[in-house]
Amino acid sequence: MKTNFDRVKAEVGAYEVSRNAVESAIEKVAERYALPSFLADSEYVPGTLKYVAIAAIYVLNGVRGYKSVREGDVSKEWNDQEIDGRIRVICQENGLSPDRFLTEKNTVNNLTNRW
Repeated sequence: MKTNFDRVKAEVGAYEVSRNAVESAIEKVAERYALPSFLADSEYVPGTLKYVAIAAIYVLNGVRGYKSVREGDVSKEWNDQEIDGRIRVICQENGLSPDRFLTEKNTVNNLTNRW
């Protein structure tokens, strides 16, 4: 069974993010769109792909501005242009406008106010 958490992680792609970051983004989407059954550990329902995409964008915007993350002996590096590119792809695949999500100072809090 694929969960909403699994789907959001898949949309985020190669960027390593914490479980808390993904769960927080899913909770914000569920609250913003009044989706009480849209939970991290709930089974993914195909009709909710747009909301999975938005949660993934929230997660990606949360790591913008960071150049690398180190966890134990593993270090991951990326740049904002790569993250912006992934956000654009997610938007294109899901009929969303990237302009709504790509601003200079995106945070999960100000993004939720745009929808």
